[in-house]
Amino acid sequence: MKCKYCGTKNERNATYCSQCGKKLEVVKKSKSKIIIISTITVIAIIIAAIFINKQLDTKQINDLLVQGDRYIEEKDYKKAEDTYLEIIEIDDKIVEPYLKLADVYTYQNDYDKAKEILEQGEEKVSDEDKDKLNDRHDEIDHYIDFSWVVEPDIDADDIYYLRSSSVENYLNTTKKQMLKNYAVIKKDDRYGLIDDDGNVLDDIDCNEVLANFNDIYIVETDDNYYDNNFNNSNFFEVDRSVTPIPFYEYLPSLSEIYYYNDELIPINNYGLDSGLTIESDLPYPVQQVNDLPEGDISAWQLEQDGKYAIFVNDKQLTDFIYEDAGSFCDGLIAVKKDGKWGYLNAEGKEVIPTEYDASWNQFEVYPRETINNFSDFAYSASEGFVTLLKDDKWQLNDTDGNIVIPAGIFDKILPVYNGKCWVEQDGKWGIIKVGKETNQEQERSPQDLSLDEICQLVINHYIKTTNSDDYVIFENECVKENNTYQLVVRYTGGNTANVMYSTVTVDLETGQVEDSVGDSWYLFE
Repeated sequence: MKCKYCGTKNERNATYCSQCGKKLEVVKKSKSKIIIISTITVIAIIIAAIFINKQLDTKQINDLLVQGDRYIEEKDYKKAEDTYLEIIEIDDKIVEPYLKLADVYTYQNDYDKAKEILEQGEEKVSDEDKDKLNDRHDEIDHYIDFSWVVEPDIDADDIYYLRSSSVENYLNTTKKQMLKNYAVIKKDDRYGLIDDDGNVLDDIDCNEVLANFNDIYIVETDDNYYDNNFNNSNFFEVDRSVTPIPFYEYLPSLSEIYYYNDELIPINNYGLDSGLTIESDLPYPVQQVNDLPEGDISAWQLEQDGKYAIFVNDKQLTDFIYEDAGSFCDGLIAVKKDGKWGYLNAEGKEVIPTEYDASWNQFEVYPRETINNFSDFAYSASEGFVTLLKDDKWQLNDTDGNIVIPAGIFDKILPVYNGKCWVEQDGKWGIIKVGKETNQEQERSPQDLSLDEICQLVINHYIKTTNSDDYVIFENECVKENNTYQLVVRYTGGNTANVMYSTVTVDLETGQVEDSVGDSWYLFE
């Protein structure tokens, strides 16, 4: 022990200093230092425990998220719900389980419950994550209700629409699906037709349904086949027997518009005409080429590698950046860029980004030398909706770009016609009615209708009044002036094809229709 007076070091147990004789004093350690050290030690232990527990919680949460996602893929929504709720019990401040639960409820068509769980999450998560929940809430606000017209119990390998039967022209009308009540149904490598009430035409049993011209369907049967000379094709008309007819009698002439030497030049089976002036308020795709064709023009059309741009009259709306383009329909035109599809409006602005896969793979009539020639396309918009496919997941958007039926509810979605929509769910097909149970035709204004819809309503009138479906309207013969459409109705029956039957005037303000035959009616009759 050291003396504080003289500094002499004494024995440990000495009472007095051996040098100066002063009484030695024991120096005690500071209690406060001991307390501080102890406190620090305890805090360190607590922090370590928290860190370890946090790590354990994070691992558990991540495992549960993976498990919940697996339940969603398996469509076991009850287990998925329980899993995500368990995550919230562990940590109610992370955003992922709230978003996942919104998906679970959405897939079950319970949009109110989806929004409710998002609102609960907004009270717990950080300000940054609140934006994610708010965005999802706004998205769900655009979702629409649907009801089953035909329950999903139809067994089919596939159901799809055929290409448009209209003659291809500068409006590119064949690159869209048909506005018909019949779709093609495939089962066990056999094909037939099915209507929008789920009724199959039992007398149609084919190897393939290939195309349609004026309600005459081109098919492959067991007896005849679709050969490269088109001489042994079988045809049938709806509700009529299958009959072999030479294909060329019904094959329309093909024409498109290409961009060459700063002029719009039509190129068809008959040759070239320069200096064309197109008068159309509708956008249409134009392909850029560098050289005039040589040899067979129809073959040349399919061999070019030019890019597409979108025009209205002589006004170019986009650059030549698109690999393919569809037809303008219901306010949108499908375009392909970098292998992906999207949609532009009439001003050439991107409404739906080019990030979606081809939703449609249908038979391509040309070139004639090719058998089983199929091309990828994107379904056209119809009745205010457009079908989209991305990463094998199908969804339905409106023509403003909003998601109205999100991916995950159905395994496949077809375009909307007559307020109905074919869907596949759990391997079975059914038909849904989109929106509320109302008379949509009466609620819609004629100005809300696309040209396709107007033409179809006019054709339906003639089918009803003449008891014949031998009528067609070509879009290139349709002229719009202010709020009036002038249409040319052609008769395709008998021995003469495409004979003018009547000119039709459609007033878009009143819905009144008058024709040159002396008939008049209301568009929604």
